[in-house]
Amino acid sequence: EHAPSPRHDCDLAIVVSCSLSEFIFSGSQHDIKTLDRRNLRVVLPPRTLSKSLSREGMPYSEKDALGQRTAHKGALIVHLYTNWSEARVQAQQWMRTLLWVGGAVLFFTNSSLFFMLVMLYSFLSRS
Repeated sequence: EHAPSPRHDCDLAIVVSCSLSEFIFSGSQHDIKTLDRRNLRVVLPPRTLSKSLSREGMPYSEKDALGQRTAHKGALIVHLYTNWSEARVQAQQWMRTLLWVGGAVLFFTNSSLFFMLVMLYSFLSRS
């Protein structure tokens, strides 16, 4: 459950978070409670940082040319936040996994090259 935060004129802004893998690959879904206490499901496609939902912000009224008031609503702007320090840790874990898998494949396909690379790595890591 999220509470809308800053207000810009009649538009409201809200910040939601998701994991890096959701941001890049699958997109994310968030349930947001609006001002009139409705639950609104917001779907952000992959690699999208914000989305504007019209007529979900602050209500306001305007006078038209004849002097009659008409009711309107501003927009609700949803901003996506991704924790980039968490992303670095996830990338390191994926790289470690890929190195293990790549090393196993190389060992079974070309074992002499595998052992040569292991010796080169151990030599370079001492320096």
